Amino acid sequence: MWNVWNWNMRTDRSRKLLLIAAVVAGVCVLGIGVLREAGYVVSRGYLVAGGELAIAGAVPGSAVFVDNRRVGRTEASGSTRFTGIGLGERTVIVAHTAYWPWTRTYTSASGETTELLPLQVPREPDVQPLSDATAILQQRATEAFAAYRQPAQIAPLEREGMRVWVQGTTVFAQQGGAVHTLFTSPHSVRSVLWFGNRSDAVVIASEQQVFVVDMPVAGAASDSQNFFPLYTGTAPEAVADPIRSDVLFVRDGGEYVMLTL
Repeated sequence: MWNVWNWNMRTDRSRKLLLIAAVVAGVCVLGIGVLREAGYVVSRGYLVAGGELAIAGAVPGSAVFVDNRRVGRTEASGSTRFTGIGLGERTVIVAHTAYWPWTRTYTSASGETTELLPLQVPREPDVQPLSDATAILQQRATEAFAAYRQPAQIAPLEREGMRVWVQGTTVFAQQGGAVHTLFTSPHSVRSVLWFGNRSDAVVIASEQQVFVVDMPVAGAASDSQNFFPLYTGTAPEAVADPIRSDVLFVRDGGEYVMLTL
């Protein structure tokens, strides 16, 4: 009888201890969840303020991934913010079904906000052949090609502290004192121009393609570069429309087309 009573006492005590442990664990999990919602992360065994990621100027409704984990979408304004980003090197992807995915690797720091402006290029730009029916546009394209000058080191493209020029078959970019090779090819580079109003991306025409590449970013965690095709032909050249920043003119084999981005 004593043994049975003693066993029951031990069982009750074990149940109480398990209940207490479960409550404590639940409180800890809840507390960690609250701290994570407040933007805290665990780094090297310590609880510290996480990084903050701000996305701006993106296509509304774009999916945002951090280290291959979807964290949300951009709002109608094309912007969004995320707190509690893990510290160290992080890879961000901004994707939309109608645009090529854009990726950037950066270093997330405790309590600091990193703002990224994704370069989103349409997978299928609107391509309109220019003919007598579009004489005004064709004239504008003809004049733009006549005015085009290949950027050289002594007369580069310049915008917001970024300089871009062509030397031989290589395109260089300079920001501050750092010079980077942006693109190189065994074939001639026919055109180099800014992509729209951006100072971090250029349009290049070489071989059979017109495409967009983005610039190296000072302090970025890697030298990864985004490449987006725009047009494929025989030997295309490209110039910017002097009136609309979202339009490019392409001349290929004597034919003109207009790309609306």
